[in-house]
Amino acid sequence: ADITALPEPLRAEVTTMLRTAYRSRLADADMLATARSAVALLAAAPIAGAGLDARIARALDFIRARIRGPIALADAAAAAALSPDRFRHLFVHQTGAAFRTYVLWSRLNVAIERSMAGDSWTEAAHEAGFADSAHLSRTFKRMFGINPATLVRDPDEPGA
Repeated sequence: ADITALPEPLRAEVTTMLRTAYRSRLADADMLATARSAVALLAAAPIAGAGLDARIARALDFIRARIRGPIALADAAAAAALSPDRFRHLFVHQTGAAFRTYVLWSRLNVAIERSMAGDSWTEAAHEAGFADSAHLSRTFKRMFGINPATLVRDPDEPGA
């Protein structure tokens, strides 16, 4: 996969953001918003309403609708009515991330959302298109530097 190490300052910033949110015992909705912000920061995701090209917006909808299964660049390009080469270029320009990286971040986001909604990590992994929870854990640790289980809330905590 086309995965590179995160620069230490970015990794530290996101880790601190997530730890602070967790330790602050935020309500689920606020914790989910923090997790989404962290993933968006790491993926350099576009800000909603920031002039996103309609073709790329269609491709992002295509990705979200098919997150549980394989997603080929050629299929997303077809959904955007672009050639794969033009799509690849425009996708990076609009999102700030390569296609495969964006899909991977999207899968991680879905897994975090599902876990915070009460799914087990195995269920969350399957909902996000990972083969199993071990695949999710390896990817999560490689991307964030921590094990996803550290995000699990104690059911007795406020807001859980």
